[in-house]
Amino acid sequence: MKKRTLTLLLALAMLASNFTGCSEKTVTEESGLPSDAADTTPAVEETAKETEAVPDLPENVNMDGKNFNILSAGFFNWEPLGIWDLSAEEITGDSFNDAVFERNEYMKEKYNCSITEIATGHCDEALSVLQNAVTADTNDYDIALLRTWNYYSALGGKLLTKLENLNHCDYDQEWWNRDIMEQLAVGGKNYVINGGFTISDELAKNCMYFHKGLLEEFKLENPYELVTEGKWTFDKMMDMTDGVNADLDGDGKWSNADRYGIVHVDDTPGLLVNAFNSRYAALEEDGGLNLTINNEDTVTKIIHMIESFSDQTVVFNVSHRSNNVNADEMGMFMRNQTLFSMAGIWYCRTYRSMDEDFGILPYPKYDEAQQEYLSPSTAIANTLVSVPVTNTDYENTSIFLEDYSYRGHKTVLPEFYEVLLQGKVARDEESKAMLDLIFSSPILDVGIICEFGGYPAVINSKTAAFDTNIVSEFESKERIANRAIEKFVSTISEE
Repeated sequence: MKKRTLTLLLALAMLASNFTGCSEKTVTEESGLPSDAADTTPAVEETAKETEAVPDLPENVNMDGKNFNILSAGFFNWEPLGIWDLSAEEITGDSFNDAVFERNEYMKEKYNCSITEIATGHCDEALSVLQNAVTADTNDYDIALLRTWNYYSALGGKLLTKLENLNHCDYDQEWWNRDIMEQLAVGGKNYVINGGFTISDELAKNCMYFHKGLLEEFKLENPYELVTEGKWTFDKMMDMTDGVNADLDGDGKWSNADRYGIVHVDDTPGLLVNAFNSRYAALEEDGGLNLTINNEDTVTKIIHMIESFSDQTVVFNVSHRSNNVNADEMGMFMRNQTLFSMAGIWYCRTYRSMDEDFGILPYPKYDEAQQEYLSPSTAIANTLVSVPVTNTDYENTSIFLEDYSYRGHKTVLPEFYEVLLQGKVARDEESKAMLDLIFSSPILDVGIICEFGGYPAVINSKTAAFDTNIVSEFESKERIANRAIEKFVSTISEE
């Protein structure tokens, strides 16, 4: 995975140097982390400085006052997962705001253009207005930032142009996330991507938060060391929860007033499947799409997860057991009522107000044999950069996209990453390295996005009901899922 490789190497070298007594330890290939990060960092850093990539774009481009209308989709009117790096009215002294402002001013001056963000609070609203514009054949929007929640509808409705038409965009560059583009290339065609254009896709990534006070109180292993040694696994996480739980109010019942090992929300089990390196549906080299969730290895992993999550005194699913989900989703961790919070990066801004210290980890691997840690995004919330099919000004649009994404990667992302996350949120150097790892290992599964056969919902509901009888239900949905996949691929393949 190319994105931010240098940052990851530097952070891991720093992380290794911070561990007492770890100077002689070697991180093996099985850990999912580079084994020689500390030894090679200076050479890598020097090479990077000498070969820093810049966009290969025409010089002296004058767009004659062209206005770029950017349609941006909010996420169900929920601010924590909003898009908040496209517009800034003025310099305020806040480094993130100022980076956003300066990027826009740079683009306006360099290309003689203007930028207008048309923001919608709800992602369905963004899809609707785009559908209306395409139906009316009006070029109302030059660029559309949609959510994966609407990915199926946008492609099926033929609302987007193929990325190959954007001749000045080099998707191999670090300011684009080619991994995501390829993971969503159904039918061998690319319509969406993300990267430096907006940081909102980073917010949607999932991670683990751990309570340092409880970790110390119960004399548990250092989870950062477990990560670097490749031993941060699902079973290890469950082992660490043993004995942490407590009936704090002494009423003999297990509620949101007590302490647990793990707190999570309804869709966590379905995302863990991806973290375990299993896919709901996988793309073939020719762009074909196959259902892959219903196999012995994946089913074994899911059953083990359900069994492990079935102890209601250890694991608390706020979506099913709390009468105040919005408050308890983050509140139980902030009230010191859980060792682990399985959550999203977007929780960071709230958690930084905690009095107690916390750390950040990637989702665990299933076992030590798994090669790498994977960071699943909340499937319906990821932001996708696209160009409406009604916009045929590929020349100017591709120049704008390439430079805007480059500038975002170079100037806006560092402020989000270094200041908002690392400086203001992550409270130790080790968590900073964990963020590098989380951000460099994204996974978007088209099968969970499009919910072919409803498998994600089955896994989530079965886990909530502590029901391991999934084989027959998986088999009963296979035909429906395959038909949905066949129809989806056929629709997209039609020119």
